[in-house]
Amino acid sequence: TLIGTYSNGDGETIPGNSYGALKPGGSLSPADWPNAFCKLKDVLDAKCVNTLSANGPITSRKAGQGNTDLPSERLDLRQKFYSLTAKLEADLDWATLTSITNYSRNDFRYELDGDNGFHTSEFGPGLVQFVEIDNKAKQFSQELRLNGSTDTLDWVTGVYFYADDKSYRKLEDFVSVSRVTVVDAAVETRSYAAFGQVNAHVSDEVSLILGVRFNKESRELTRGTFSNLSTGEFQDVHAALPQPKIDTRDLTGKFGVEYAPARGHLWYASYSRGAKSGGFNATWNPGAVQANVITTGPVGQETLDSFEIGAKHQLLDNKLRLSGAAFLYLYQGKQQSVTSFDQATLTTSNVFINSGDARMYGAELELNYAPSSRWDLTLGGGLLRTKIVDSDVVVRDHRAPLTGIALEGMELTQAPKWTANGVIAHHVPLGGAGTLTFQSEATARSAMHFSITNHPLAKDLAKLVVNFRVMWKSDDGRFNAQAFVTNAFNRRYLLVNRDAVLGVYGAINSFEGDPRLWGVKFGASF
Repeated sequence: TLIGTYSNGDGETIPGNSYGALKPGGSLSPADWPNAFCKLKDVLDAKCVNTLSANGPITSRKAGQGNTDLPSERLDLRQKFYSLTAKLEADLDWATLTSITNYSRNDFRYELDGDNGFHTSEFGPGLVQFVEIDNKAKQFSQELRLNGSTDTLDWVTGVYFYADDKSYRKLEDFVSVSRVTVVDAAVETRSYAAFGQVNAHVSDEVSLILGVRFNKESRELTRGTFSNLSTGEFQDVHAALPQPKIDTRDLTGKFGVEYAPARGHLWYASYSRGAKSGGFNATWNPGAVQANVITTGPVGQETLDSFEIGAKHQLLDNKLRLSGAAFLYLYQGKQQSVTSFDQATLTTSNVFINSGDARMYGAELELNYAPSSRWDLTLGGGLLRTKIVDSDVVVRDHRAPLTGIALEGMELTQAPKWTANGVIAHHVPLGGAGTLTFQSEATARSAMHFSITNHPLAKDLAKLVVNFRVMWKSDDGRFNAQAFVTNAFNRRYLLVNRDAVLGVYGAINSFEGDPRLWGVKFGASF
């Protein structure tokens, strides 16, 4: 089997916002903070101010709002991707030999209003920053797999090779201070693995699962320079790095048991261990080379021990499917992003660090009910609790500029305490002309943190989004069409909300989620 994929996208990036966070009429002096800050709801309702403007850059908040003076041609978002995969299978009677070879390339270029709306015609003079980023990635992978079955065993074993070369170039034009900087970096990864898994059917009801994987990987920063084109400053950060390469060897695996007392009923429990590779940061700024070397890292790898129990059931003559699970995740060296702002260089940095050991536990439940061929109902929900249980990392912010904020005891970012979703669909046969489907969808979540220090203003409130669709599919499945409205009630919610500039300008940096969107889609299968 030969599979080729090509895509070419041309769009625009979403501008951010800088909502004021200080009480109107109050003190604008950092010496009086944090008592001068508004509550989160007032900040997100654009009722507060910041130090650069007594009125604030935004006087009202709308779903999907972006705040920028840049023209659309300076907010380019372009992506070109292509991939070629060859899959070969050979039947050896006693087993099947499978080879999967892939090569892909991804070129991703985008432009941003880097000041997040701190400079607009409404706001007046302030920070003015234009950012242009080019990411290029080439990767190759080869897998050889041998699998087979007997009356009591299902087994698979194989080897895997992966290689990629990635480059990153970031140009920042600080118009307000006449400074142009360029970051140029490249990383090379080589990974080798051998794996195997056995599913042993101990009886008609009980199966045991045992899997193991050995992985050897190297990741190297092969290029890393910082240039200030305005002053002629040039730093070869790569040359100054004492450790530009990470080598890791990991033994990971899975053990599980499955119990199927009857057809359509399954209970299971499992333990698995996984590892996430380390890496490098390339968020370099003017100043001392040694400071940029420390920022670079490398960042250590993250490991995870996962425990899960659950069940899957088919009831009411298979019209009702019910599944649920409870889980416990134990992280070592949990990787998280720290956002900071350097007032001297006017730069915002997002740096990955190992924040410490973390614990995550929760439960999920999903129900699918199809009482007839005309109706489908899906309901799902989850509960989640997270905490950094062991960490010696301290992060400075305006609440504790000298002592800093200890991360131990903090919740993980973008981890809402509850989530819920539902889909209801009604199918109407058109008597040989296909099937028409009317569908409603809803997703909701609780409030959640975006800041590693759990800053009370770097959050988003609870979210509820509802979509509606009318879909048609031909009887042979070859053709389809749909009309849709997403975020039908134009609810406001955030994709990102950062506290980076709170301690300097009394403002947050945020990006709004999509507003109400409507459109049509057409499809054909060959």
